[in-house]
Amino acid sequence: MAHKLGFYEPNEKINRLKTISIRNSAAKTFSPSFAKQPPFFQFYYIQSTDSLLIKISQNQKEADILSLKKLVEDSFQDILTDFKSEKIADYYTEDFILIENGEIWNNDSVRNYLEKARLRTPKPTRENKFDFFNIEIMDDIAWVSYYITASFTTENSPPRIVNWMETIIVVRTEEGWRIKLLHNSSGKK
Repeated sequence: MAHKLGFYEPNEKINRLKTISIRNSAAKTFSPSFAKQPPFFQFYYIQSTDSLLIKISQNQKEADILSLKKLVEDSFQDILTDFKSEKIADYYTEDFILIENGEIWNNDSVRNYLEKARLRTPKPTRENKFDFFNIEIMDDIAWVSYYITASFTTENSPPRIVNWMETIIVVRTEEGWRIKLLHNSSGKK
């Protein structure tokens, strides 16, 4: 049986009695003495529990945002700057695809590119700068959009600066966030 609990909201222009239903069985799960408390305390106990859940949710979202940014930055450093093909599984899903310049690559395509890039001489140094402008998280899926500026420098040559935009689709796995799709397009801020 549900109990009706009344409370006033002080911010209303006209204080009206509002009601909220609480089931006895649900109330007992919060605290053994919960059902014995006066209605006023019951309401605030539920409010503080909701606030705690919201706070935990906000902290998790902030942690996810930091993890996603780190995933992007570290994947660029390890894979596309340092050419570490052994790191592909640390950042990309098994069915990863990259859409770039009208081409579709998978993990094998990336691996082949890295093998050729390691053999190039002289080897350019690369510095990446990211400007994240959109991060959306829905449960275990996220999409991240950012501008990237890469500076390529080789001996006896001035730096070559390249700017473009990317969006990635990311999924949460047992090992953490992994990039499932990376789509880029040329573009300037």
